[in-house]
Amino acid sequence: SDFNPGEIYGQPNGIENRACNVGTQSGSFNGVPAYMNCPIGSSNTYGDSYVGSVYVGKKWQCVEYVQRYYKIVYNLNIKPAFGNANTYWTNNNHSSVGLQKFANGSVAPQVGDILVSTSGSFGHVAIVTGVTSSTVSIIDQNFSSTSQRNITRSGNTIGNFSSGYSVAGLVRKMAPATTPTLVLPAQNATNLLAPINFSWTCPNGTEYRIQIIESTKFQGFSSLNGFSGTMAYNNNIGNILSFIWTNPTKGKTYYWTVRANNSAGQSQFA
Repeated sequence: SDFNPGEIYGQPNGIENRACNVGTQSGSFNGVPAYMNCPIGSSNTYGDSYVGSVYVGKKWQCVEYVQRYYKIVYNLNIKPAFGNANTYWTNNNHSSVGLQKFANGSVAPQVGDILVSTSGSFGHVAIVTGVTSSTVSIIDQNFSSTSQRNITRSGNTIGNFSSGYSVAGLVRKMAPATTPTLVLPAQNATNLLAPINFSWTCPNGTEYRIQIIESTKFQGFSSLNGFSGTMAYNNNIGNILSFIWTNPTKGKTYYWTVRANNSAGQSQFA
């Protein structure tokens, strides 16, 4: 063999040993290259990795690729929410960085999802690059000499990274909050008596800003006009959220709107 002894590594998925050159590009997706860690599957690191001034992990661990990918492609800094790869599943910090998690088999995988294993000492993570009815294509670091490969799929259930690394679930970029639908009061309602119950629906907001504006002040919806306030609600029975206004002025005309917010973004009903 012409391999140097210091360049031989063993791989957790049983692929034959090959030369390992640290930092060699081993794949790329959406313009984000993956690099070799040596030996594959080890905790060895080769310095800190940054996207601009944002720290995304240790070169060239599996979590570094996922965190670098999400920063470059989605402009999300997800590193503060997680530690080792297995914490992508065991932690519940996802919404704080605009993510949500789904157990394996509960939803169909999508391109851009993070597949998570909690196996081994530290787990493993990879990015989904393609989906067919029977396979899921992935890219990762620090697991094999081929960073891009296919794993099996049956329905929504995703097969193992390898015989010893099952997929616990997937983590997905949270969709921005959708535009709320105003329910009550009805459009152009008149002769309302205090207290007035304002209610709306919104499937994925976590915080809402309701704005109530007098017609004499109305010059387009703005936080500078009329009454407004930021409130987080827990009374979302049947996905209907509400705010009770106790002191409207009799005889005045009001306009109102609600803006929904979550950690992935916000939208406004106008």
